[in-house]
Amino acid sequence: EDARPYQEGIEDALIVEEWLVEGFISRFVAVFNIDNLPKRVGPVRSLRPYFLMGLLPWNAMIFHAGGSPEALELAGQSNKLITINGISGAYYDHFERDEDIAPPHDLFITRSNMLDIAETFTRSEVSWPPFAYGLAKDAPIARTIDVNFFNPDHNVQYTFSSTANGYTRSNGTVLNHAKPDNVVILEMPIQGIGEYGRLDIQIIGKGKLLLFRAGKVYEGTWQKTSEFSQFIFTNGEYKPLTFSRGQTWIMMLPTLDRVTWE
Repeated sequence: EDARPYQEGIEDALIVEEWLVEGFISRFVAVFNIDNLPKRVGPVRSLRPYFLMGLLPWNAMIFHAGGSPEALELAGQSNKLITINGISGAYYDHFERDEDIAPPHDLFITRSNMLDIAETFTRSEVSWPPFAYGLAKDAPIARTIDVNFFNPDHNVQYTFSSTANGYTRSNGTVLNHAKPDNVVILEMPIQGIGEYGRLDIQIIGKGKLLLFRAGKVYEGTWQKTSEFSQFIFTNGEYKPLTFSRGQTWIMMLPTLDRVTWE
């Protein structure tokens, strides 16, 4: 929770993926359009292997600050994703420490430095958008969504705003800058807990999901057949779910029993 007041740029992300890490605290992975980067992004934190696999094929380059041994090994092997390490390597001097913020939440990167790095690489083309857009069909009402992380400091609430047609998001007592138009929650069990409490999350496979949009809730299924394939979200009839235009926030939880709405 110490990092939340200092988060910058998240409101401009096309997609935000929220993953559990050590101690079952969540961490965000934000996907931006290179033509609409925020002035500064951060705090920049370390990689986990499932972050990388969750990004493909939606992203061509990722900025991070170190990572678990498994994540760094995977980053070194990938020819599908350019990874830029903010604490070592050729471009660490493109990141900056904010002296007014206590570490490790003090590392940021500016728009100009991201663009400077991006211009030195030939990046993969990214097909966009990854979802089908369409009108919200009839479904049960869900204007308030609560996610229970078993701690008031970490519990999350989304509240639908009919005027903005999106959701406000509070994390503990902090109101986030992001206002997603779609909230997707995937049931993705934790396979095990390794050294230093690092989680083993297997994202190749399928499972249940909840999609919240336009103040309504839809049940469905997610599927990812390989690390290079994108997530596919379908309804109970195995037809693609349709999304609202705007930011999509995707949460990964070990069980959907943590989620309630009204």
